[in-house]
Amino acid sequence: MNKIAEVLNQMADLLELADANIFEVRAYRNASHAVDVSAVEMYEIVERQGKKELEKISGIGESIADNIAELIYTGKLKKLDQLKKKIPRVQVQMLAVPGLGPKLTKKLYAILKPKTLTDLKRKLKDPQYLPKLAKISLLKKTVDKILTGIAVLQSASSRMLLSEALPLAESIVAQLKRLPEVKEVKYAGSLRRGKETIGDIDLVAKIQDKIQISNFKSQSLSRAKLINHNSNLKIIKYFLELTRPKQILAQGESKATVINNDGAQIDLEIMPGNEWGSLLHHFTGSKEHNIQMRAYAEKKGLSFSEHGFKKLKIKNPKLKTITKNLKLINKILIYCETEEKVFKTLGLQYIPPDLREGTNEIQLAIAKKIPKLLEPSDMRGDLQMHSNYSDGKNTILAMAESAKAMGYEYICISDHSAGLGITGGIGGNNYQKYLAEIKNANQKIRGLHIFSGIEVNIKSDGALDQPDDLLKKFDVVLGAVHNSLGQEKEQMTARIVKALSHPLVKILVHPSGRLIDKRPEIQVDWRAIFQTAQKNKKILEINACPKRLDLKDIYIRKAKNLGAKFAISTDAHSARQLDFMKYGILTARRGWLVKQDVINVLPLAGLKKLFDIK
Repeated sequence: MNKIAEVLNQMADLLELADANIFEVRAYRNASHAVDVSAVEMYEIVERQGKKELEKISGIGESIADNIAELIYTGKLKKLDQLKKKIPRVQVQMLAVPGLGPKLTKKLYAILKPKTLTDLKRKLKDPQYLPKLAKISLLKKTVDKILTGIAVLQSASSRMLLSEALPLAESIVAQLKRLPEVKEVKYAGSLRRGKETIGDIDLVAKIQDKIQISNFKSQSLSRAKLINHNSNLKIIKYFLELTRPKQILAQGESKATVINNDGAQIDLEIMPGNEWGSLLHHFTGSKEHNIQMRAYAEKKGLSFSEHGFKKLKIKNPKLKTITKNLKLINKILIYCETEEKVFKTLGLQYIPPDLREGTNEIQLAIAKKIPKLLEPSDMRGDLQMHSNYSDGKNTILAMAESAKAMGYEYICISDHSAGLGITGGIGGNNYQKYLAEIKNANQKIRGLHIFSGIEVNIKSDGALDQPDDLLKKFDVVLGAVHNSLGQEKEQMTARIVKALSHPLVKILVHPSGRLIDKRPEIQVDWRAIFQTAQKNKKILEINACPKRLDLKDIYIRKAKNLGAKFAISTDAHSARQLDFMKYGILTARRGWLVKQDVINVLPLAGLKKLFDIK
């Protein structure tokens, strides 16, 4: 759900808490859904065609169109802020707890009168309140779920999702590059390393060579500094215009830090080109990687910082080369204009940013064993997406047309099975119509093959929720755990192992069941899961949905080391979500995956052979 849809849904929740007119509540819920399923972003409609165009969307009336425009232009909604002031703060906080909706929030508040979420947690655990909870038929299982939700919410970071930070950074970078004073600019930090959540957005800019101070003779030094000064000020000024900061935390000649209207901190640092490579490496991190790089440089008799390399002189050659036995020669010996030069200076193979986490990447770089990681251009298809046959927003044909426009050779339409309880899920009553529509779309679209798939629910005992006779009708059966996520580790492990042993299941999707900062992962013996997948030639999904990114990077590397194979899929529920693939690729790269580890880099014939599809 995008931000505008989330705000409209929050309005509906708060109105329901405030006992507002049920029709107004429904209006905001319908509008939230309309925004979420729209194939076009709301800001694009408003900017290109005006606010009135929003009213042509089913589910959005004049009043809510005004709300959407206000959100786009100001980043706020006055009506929402006013509503929050009328409702006890703890109730607003309770609505953010996974598993707590408006109805249960009202009931719990009425009987427990919590002052804070911590107070609510305490009272839910206190036996003296059990009779009160019994009055509203609140079972222990539900209480445990609420307590887990509170724990998840309270442990949630203020970090942005990768999908929030990356488009913002890419937009600023693209616009800064238009300035004639800027030779290069990149985002750094955890964003450049492709982490699933991002704290601050770090930007590093390089000025044009023609105004590098090092290019000027001593008599022209003052003039060079003046040129740099004026150029830097122009870059900083443009940066502030681009970000439209709510708050400027710092502003100087070569750096600025702002907080934008969404609360994101964005830092810009401008450096001369001769230090560009070492500075970019330093700000990319990670901290652990940088510490190890400095330690390795020391072994080479060098001191390494963001400014470059300095020579270290050994005080006593008879002693081992340790920090106390080294003297720093206070002069930059080697400037690094590029990151490649940083690694070359130390005799190391280049280490991609994705791998710089301080694990064993430096040892592998010494041995020249850093792998060639998976690239976006390697991908030939997407093996999980949903249509309006279950909980998707678009038709099968619309999803296929969008996938073809992305240059794919194949996709798998994999709507949910009816056993999950999703409206329109695939089962005995409609599977023939579903398969016929996939066949029809295959005939209409040339150059793209559509596999028929079904995402079947793995029940609590490991059985599949659809009979084998039905599942045999599909090209690809994807298994997923959707309920009873709180099972004990042994029970959950046995459940998934059983499903991975079923001859018809091809892919285990979103294996850990987590939602980042919303729902914890299941408790399971991952080694047993990965070994079973490898033994039975089952595929593990890397779900590219930004709220999932599941499997996460550390599990991907463990599974790879055990010989498992992977599919990177978007789990798209609308055509525009097919773009999620890039987040899955970034996660796969952090898991050290190469082209040979991933099945949807195979040509169509190779994938058909893998799945034994005639």
